Amino acid sequence: MRGPAAGLIVLATAFGAAALGAPAPAHAQIDLFSREAISGVVDVRAAYSDGEESWVDGGLGKARAAKGGSLSLAEADLIWRPRVGWNLSGLVVVQAQPDMPDPVGVSEAYVTYKPTPSGPVRYAVKAGVFYPPISQEHEGGAWLVSDSITPSAINSWVGEELRTGGVEFKATAALGGQEVAATLGAFGWNDTSGTLVSMRGWALGDQKAVIDGAFPLPKLSAFMTGRQTEYTTPVLEIDGRVGFYGRLDWSPSGRLALNALYYDNAGDLISNTPEGPARPEGKEWAWDTRFWNVGATAVLDDRTTLKAQVMRGVTL
Repeated sequence: MRGPAAGLIVLATAFGAAALGAPAPAHAQIDLFSREAISGVVDVRAAYSDGEESWVDGGLGKARAAKGGSLSLAEADLIWRPRVGWNLSGLVVVQAQPDMPDPVGVSEAYVTYKPTPSGPVRYAVKAGVFYPPISQEHEGGAWLVSDSITPSAINSWVGEELRTGGVEFKATAALGGQEVAATLGAFGWNDTSGTLVSMRGWALGDQKAVIDGAFPLPKLSAFMTGRQTEYTTPVLEIDGRVGFYGRLDWSPSGRLALNALYYDNAGDLISNTPEGPARPEGKEWAWDTRFWNVGATAVLDDRTTLKAQVMRGVTL
């Protein structure tokens, strides 16, 4: 098993050990398998498309739906939220997307520690495999869009190629009726980010990468054939370098929130997976992907909320 997959065993073992080792008064706060700890989502859709065949099926179409009409299971998620005491919790999401190359897999698995506040600043530490804090559209344990069916091109790409295996630290403080927060993350296993968006372009869909899963690439050029695999593995460590991201949040009121994030996977551009019997068709490469993301949310009234998000960067 690669690093993130092995990490699932570590996560389950850690919660088991924490539960067994907790002092007697804390056992009342342990919740591993209650109705609140385990939940699920099922998404069934009717769709019709008269455009190009979807890129998922080997075509050039930028949407998820296959050409023609269909009624199918788009996604099903099993969400586990264990908790040990008031400070330690976790999240594991087992995701099923039947039309994907890897129909079942784990999309996120992490532990969060939030110490009891002793002053004006609240802290949180997260460790595992998780989405970086970029999307203005997704929420909840299954990382689903709440205001539509299909996310924007930016956040479609986040779901496809941006998954970080690492540690995130966040500090939040209330200052004179305003709230500010700073987040810093260090990660690996995201060296191939940029492969799909570079070779296929932007797309609109809610396909989400899973640990040890892969996405197909469009037909490769003669130059790339034999140099690049016909697929990309989003959660993969190649060059051994540590990427990072930093984010600042400012909410001057309960109706306005602003944020800015910088992301750099620190890919070295030259490292690649070894060729061999397991990869006879080519290699996967460490891409250098870095960008700025700026977002804003404004609540106009009880029925109207405006959201804006801009991303600018480069992938090489």
